[in-house]
Amino acid sequence: MMYRLTLLFSFAALVAAQDFRATLNGRVSDTSGGAVVGVRLAATNMETGQVSTGVTNDIGNYTITALPPGRYSLTAESVGFKKFVRDGLTLEVQARPQIDITLEPGDVQSTVNVTAEAPLLETNSASRGGVITGRTLVDLPLNGRNAFALAALEPGVNFTARGTANTFFRTTGNGGISSATFGGGAFRSNESLLDGVPNTGTDGQVQYVPSVDAASEFKVQTNVFDAEYGRFTGGVLNAAIKSGTNSFHGTLFYFTRNSYWNARDPFATSIPQFGYNLFGGSVGGPVMLPKIYKG
Repeated sequence: MMYRLTLLFSFAALVAAQDFRATLNGRVSDTSGGAVVGVRLAATNMETGQVSTGVTNDIGNYTITALPPGRYSLTAESVGFKKFVRDGLTLEVQARPQIDITLEPGDVQSTVNVTAEAPLLETNSASRGGVITGRTLVDLPLNGRNAFALAALEPGVNFTARGTANTFFRTTGNGGISSATFGGGAFRSNESLLDGVPNTGTDGQVQYVPSVDAASEFKVQTNVFDAEYGRFTGGVLNAAIKSGTNSFHGTLFYFTRNSYWNARDPFATSIPQFGYNLFGGSVGGPVMLPKIYKG
């Protein structure tokens, strides 16, 4: 009798994407400048309570990766040193700030708090651009309520067309923002990312535009030196979506423009007729699966 032996091989495929999350790195030293090994670090998201940890290596360096954009508190603890706490860290999309820490000798029950907020400088990346924060999305007037329209706030970004009737951006339409050029490059040579997932179609245009209420923030990168952007020669829109909550919430908006409120041009005999009304809303809340998941 012959037996057939079948071997099954399982291959793990690595699915890599351009990460939108932030990374904290730096060096922990004592007051004399010597490296402190084995320091336990924790970065706590002040909005969600999520804690990410790290430990210094044999030369005192640490790295904490995969941090969703938001406000954080950073702590560092080691036996024989006072606990270090730094509050008010704002990590933006794809931020990689270096935060060096100096631990003071003392009782482990003692705490050194650093509360002053200072701009986090990035020295590990040659990228050029800026971040459109969630506060900016809410505060600035948006023609058409299209979040990506604010990319034009960054130097070198220009829109060669304006969507519907060559005038307005649609709320979640990609027609208006598909004509964005970075540094004078071709508008089809840009990349769009949404939570690290490619959001660029085969035509080189943005496929999905999140609503203002859903977008957390996005980074406008006008140069692409890193190898992770090897497929594109233009700019990058790297957006992050807000995390969910366990409470129901919503928004309503209504924007209007009407020629009734316009002044007449002194050289015109009448006021041109014009009317524009934009209204809508959003609702959000937990996803509940009976007997499985409560949100």
